[in-house]
Amino acid sequence: MKKTSKLIVLLAVAMLLVGIAVGCGQQQAPESEETGAKGQVELGYVQWDSEIASTNVVKKVLEDVGYEVKITPVDAPPLDDPKKIYGGEEFIHTIVRKGLQEDMPEVYEIGE
Repeated sequence: MKKTSKLIVLLAVAMLLVGIAVGCGQQQAPESEETGAKGQVELGYVQWDSEIASTNVVKKVLEDVGYEVKITPVDAPPLDDPKKIYGGEEFIHTIVRKGLQEDMPEVYEIGE
């Protein structure tokens, strides 16, 4: 009886895993007959330096998969932090050795 119970449980687990594997397979989106594209996606992005590059990477990936992608800039002001939750103004200080400006001016310029 114990062997039969173990076998039934093992078969049930195997069927469950096969069902999950089949359900997780990639499903193709229907392509439009006119353009061959799967659909159109509109990406909005904030015009901050850090967002422009990542938005274009996402656009390229979606285009490679077959979507038409339109990028729309969105106006967003810098984040306001009146309670200074994220801290106050920050400074970066650079310390260099004496004579670096004369010895290696191109390196000294990076620290300015």
